[in-house]
Amino acid sequence: MAGTSVETKDLSALLYDIIDALPNVRAYAFIADNVRVPAAVIGQPTLDFTDQSGGFCRAVWQFPVTVITSRSSERNAQAEMSRLLLDIVTALGAADPAEVLSLEPLTARPLPGVAVNGQELPAYQLDVRIRA
Repeated sequence: MAGTSVETKDLSALLYDIIDALPNVRAYAFIADNVRVPAAVIGQPTLDFTDQSGGFCRAVWQFPVTVITSRSSERNAQAEMSRLLLDIVTALGAADPAEVLSLEPLTARPLPGVAVNGQELPAYQLDVRIRA
């Protein structure tokens, strides 16, 4: 992919491929109506066409990845979320796709809960920056 022809759907698919290769987590390349947890849902990114670190005729995408786990107990949910975040961030940090200039996990912040199939489940939003 040339820098000027990269589309959001291509980068979403790239994130999906990296996360989906992990065991014990289901990846969703879009915001789905039904989600089976544990899951990582790739949301719509913020695009910055003025970020000078993006390079000439390129953009910087910041994807929210919502990581959701089940709640059998608070202790188990927190332990599973810790493991999921570590696995995902490690996989993203180790990835070196030729299609992009850089792929960087930025921050993860807890969400008050995400409604999945009528239940409020523990979740984090992981922000991932991609320069392409």
